[in-house]
Amino acid sequence: MGAGDVTTNFLKVYRPSPNDGTVSGGVTIDDEAMVFDNVANDQWITVTKTVDFAEGAFSIWFKADAIADANEGRIINKEANNGFYLQQSFQNNKIILVLRNNTGASQLFVMDNLPLSDDILITFSWNSTHITLYVNGVFYSSTAITNSWAPNFADFAIGGRSERAFNGKIYSTLLFNKQVSLAEHTQIYDAGKDAYSPVTAGLVAQYSGRDYLGSAAVPTTILDSKVVSNYKTDNSFIDAGIQKLRVNANSKFLLAPGHRGQVYVTHIEEAA
Repeated sequence: MGAGDVTTNFLKVYRPSPNDGTVSGGVTIDDEAMVFDNVANDQWITVTKTVDFAEGAFSIWFKADAIADANEGRIINKEANNGFYLQQSFQNNKIILVLRNNTGASQLFVMDNLPLSDDILITFSWNSTHITLYVNGVFYSSTAITNSWAPNFADFAIGGRSERAFNGKIYSTLLFNKQVSLAEHTQIYDAGKDAYSPVTAGLVAQYSGRDYLGSAAVPTTILDSKVVSNYKTDNSFIDAGIQKLRVNANSKFLLAPGHRGQVYVTHIEEAA
């Protein structure tokens, strides 16, 4: 577990996940957020995710800064047929969700008059027939999907490339394998941009600037903070993704049956 006196420390532990994100150049970490400055040609985080869902949801906490009029500023992005992207439009105060079907035909869902200089939480939730949008704890719209979109998440990205690079901060990106209700979106909103998701039902993965490998200046991996496993310490089981655990010299961390892999220890912090 590493050298050092852990008697008076908290340890943060995680199990490696196949959903961890690989960072391309230009992304940095600041104030627990993933920062994109719309300057470098490659500023995105690739998540190799191969399981698609007939229904599901993304929830994204972000703050958008100004971009050039001709640019798009993609917040999340899957460039392929049956892909999707959520982008800041070159038109002020608009966020646009775009779904592309298997022939490349697009359907747009436009959110107008958003306070882009402020922190924003957008959830888009889907089933086979409709896209439902929530913004900052409030229902925004529900619209029929008319272009036969079939979700494709393999190698989706947080951020964008070249003139599509996002400018701003992305605090948290959550992926669910079920539809998210207004009540659940509101729970996420009320918890705030710096919190882990209070909604765990159907939560497949979550990414933030809190959990990463590398340095804040040059992060290499954004960790999937949703690593469901049981960790045992001092005869207590904790159903956990990322957790802060009080330990002493006799503490043991055991992976529960059915969970393979190594437990890593990061972010040793002084106990309060």
